[in-house]
Amino acid sequence: ATGENHYILSLSHFDRAISTYRKLEDRQWLAEALYRRGRSQEKVGRLKNAEKDYREAVELFEQIRITVPEQHALRIRFSELHAMIYEALVDLLMRSNRVEEAIIYVQRSQTRALREMLEKNGISSNSSRLRELIDRYRDLGNREAELNQLITSEQTRPNLAPTRLNSLRQQLATTREEFNQILLQISREDADLYNLLAVKPEQLINLANRLPKDSLPVAYFVTENRTYIFLMDQGNLQARVVDINKAKLNSLVERARSLTLKNASVDPGDWSEKGTIGYRAFVKPYKESLIELYNLLFEPIREAARRYTRLVVIPFGITYYLPIHALAHNDDKGNFRFVIEDNEVIYLLPTNLSDQSSLRSKSGPLTINAFGSPDLSDPSLDLPSARVEVENIAKLFPEAEIYTGSNATKDNFIKGWNDASIIHIAAHGDLDPVQGPALLLTPAGTGRLGLDQITTLPSQHLHPIVALSACQTALNTKDKNPTGSEISSVAFAFTRAGAGGVVATLWVVDDEATAELMKSVYRQVKQSNQFTYPLLRTAQLELIRAGGRHRQPFYWAPFIYYETY
Repeated sequence: ATGENHYILSLSHFDRAISTYRKLEDRQWLAEALYRRGRSQEKVGRLKNAEKDYREAVELFEQIRITVPEQHALRIRFSELHAMIYEALVDLLMRSNRVEEAIIYVQRSQTRALREMLEKNGISSNSSRLRELIDRYRDLGNREAELNQLITSEQTRPNLAPTRLNSLRQQLATTREEFNQILLQISREDADLYNLLAVKPEQLINLANRLPKDSLPVAYFVTENRTYIFLMDQGNLQARVVDINKAKLNSLVERARSLTLKNASVDPGDWSEKGTIGYRAFVKPYKESLIELYNLLFEPIREAARRYTRLVVIPFGITYYLPIHALAHNDDKGNFRFVIEDNEVIYLLPTNLSDQSSLRSKSGPLTINAFGSPDLSDPSLDLPSARVEVENIAKLFPEAEIYTGSNATKDNFIKGWNDASIIHIAAHGDLDPVQGPALLLTPAGTGRLGLDQITTLPSQHLHPIVALSACQTALNTKDKNPTGSEISSVAFAFTRAGAGGVVATLWVVDDEATAELMKSVYRQVKQSNQFTYPLLRTAQLELIRAGGRHRQPFYWAPFIYYETY
């Protein structure tokens, strides 16, 4: 009773705060107060009132553009709060099994996080007209935020000036009207970008209707209290609730990634020899880690997965850092078995749920541009196996354009972008916390190919497969507590640039094993005259079944395939 009284008392405080923020027209603090009141409403069992507060808070936050610097305490506070509001609403909707409504807010959460990242890193386009609109969108967004702050400040002045306040409100109304007109024009130029900026994600059910019948879409969502797995099984939207919170799951995934690295140097014989010191010290805890994550994230959908050839995984938060295809279990015969051995597993970014069929790689004669071991003016950064990797491609495809060393320049990459149906890059990837993710091409420094340059590449009529045989190209950050920024990666940038499919990586890859893997992939490409996900999977399975050092997930599991549908 005492606890309930505390929350009832807090409701009156939040009521006053909300009334004040409405009068001040301060949307950021109003949204936070609504969220806090919603939490108190939940605690005293007023679930309908809590839902109403959460929904209004979401609507407000989706209208707000955060303009304070990246490391500013307020920006960090509001970014974290955004995630908490969506999570609270999803949790509440799922308590009453409203799965269809919950998945909508899951997708809005992901889209909102990506919009914030793109507004920070810079949104761009290969269309000059669209670039002009984006620049105007950014200017008007900043102007709107500035006017909101001025109005709030003006209303808190001891001597309120009604004439100035009315003038600011009129300017704000004009700015918002122009802002909406710019969004409308963007929608005509690029529907996907409009849906991202306006936080109007494509629904999972629409994706499911476009997928081949042997494909099962699976979307993860992790909250402070529990984890949800949404799937479209035989036309029915379903959800599995897993009793593990965000902090615990983050810890388990981080541990699995750490053990992946530690096991890379384990003697091959220790992988299955249970009596060895290496097995007990390294392999056993690693296998147990993969099994624990399998039981949490895959076992709940295992029966459904058995009915399908392919899983189409839409990650969220920490699951961006986890290769679902490398989770494992002990089968009925006691054999340690990876998910990839039973199912094809491809990945989708939440921004690629809309109809992407026009981006599928075109059939016809293969044209390949391959870049390997760019000269970065530092011998320690040389990648000798990457050079071998692209030379192997040249042996299979003598007509391929091959660029290595001092020829693997950013200029050559940009010039050749429109000419290839397959673009292969065996180089260093970089996750610079200031400049953002990039590929490092020649020359050192100025050869850096970042997200803004990738998204402004000329429109590509061939919609190539882009094979990023480089480190961590599926990630944006090394943050151990992700909040959405992981979506905005080099791989994402290439999907925005029109790639038909992207091979990307989840950690620092091994030079030698990668060359072996890609040799197998391109041998199959030669036979089939196309680059598709099953070829990558076959190459990964070959490493697993060949035994030896490269059977370890460290060597084959970082490679994932982003598809378009």
